[in-house]
Amino acid sequence: MEFRIADHSDSDSGGERGGETLRRVQPSLLTRFSADTILQPGSKSGEEAHVWWRIVFGWLVLFVTGCSSLPAIPAVDSVSDIRGERHRPLEVAEGHVHVLIFITKDCPIANFYAPEIQRLVRHYEDASVQFYLVHVDPDVGVEAAIAHAEAYGFEAPVIIDTEHRLVEASGATVTPEAAVLTSAGGERELRYRGRIDDLYRDFGKRRKQATRHELRDAVDALLTGGTVDPTRTDAIGCYIPSLP
Repeated sequence: MEFRIADHSDSDSGGERGGETLRRVQPSLLTRFSADTILQPGSKSGEEAHVWWRIVFGWLVLFVTGCSSLPAIPAVDSVSDIRGERHRPLEVAEGHVHVLIFITKDCPIANFYAPEIQRLVRHYEDASVQFYLVHVDPDVGVEAAIAHAEAYGFEAPVIIDTEHRLVEASGATVTPEAAVLTSAGGERELRYRGRIDDLYRDFGKRRKQATRHELRDAVDALLTGGTVDPTRTDAIGCYIPSLP
C-alpha cells in the first residue's frame, strides 16, 4: 500500500524551519520554559530533564533530516486500540478524513494540547472525520496508556504504535504532530502534516491564544472541497524516541 503525497511544498505561513529554530535553543531556555509548561501529574525533575533532552534532540533530527520530504508509506494492517478494538487508520474511505495525532504520555506540550484535541474530536464528531491518538513511546504499556487517556480525557481511539509503523507511514517526527489522510480516485493521500496550531511560537514562547489553526483549516478544506494550504508545518514538541 502506498500513499500519494498531494502537495508537500514548505509554506512561509507554516511556521519556522527546523534549522532556524535550532539556533535559538539555548541552555537557559530550559529553565525558562519549565515554568511555562504543564507536565504530566507526578513528574519529577529527572523526568523533566529526560523530556527536555527529547525536545531539543527532536529539533536536531529536523535539522539533519530536513522537513521537505516524506518517506514511502509502508503497508499497515489493522491495529488494536487500548480497549481492544481493531482499526485501520491508514485505510480511508473516499469522502472521509482520518486524523492521526502523535503523542507521548510524558511530553508536556502534547499534554498541554489535550483540551484542544478534545475540542477538535467533538467538533467533527458528526462529520466524516475519524481521529486517532497514537502513542509513540516504545516502552509505554496498555495500562499506562489507559491511565493517560483517562487523566487527560481523551475520547478518540488511542493506539500504541510501539513498532512505529504509523510513525513511518506518516513521517511524523515530534509530539504533538498531526497527519491528515484522505482517499481520492483509489489513491490514498497524505494531505497535511504538522502542528495543530501556532499556539507555541518557539520553546517556552506560548501565545495567549493561537492565531492560526492549520489542522482545523486543513480538515475544513477537505470537507468542503477546498485547497489545503499549507500542507506542511513544523510542529514544536518532543522528538519521537527512536526504536532500540
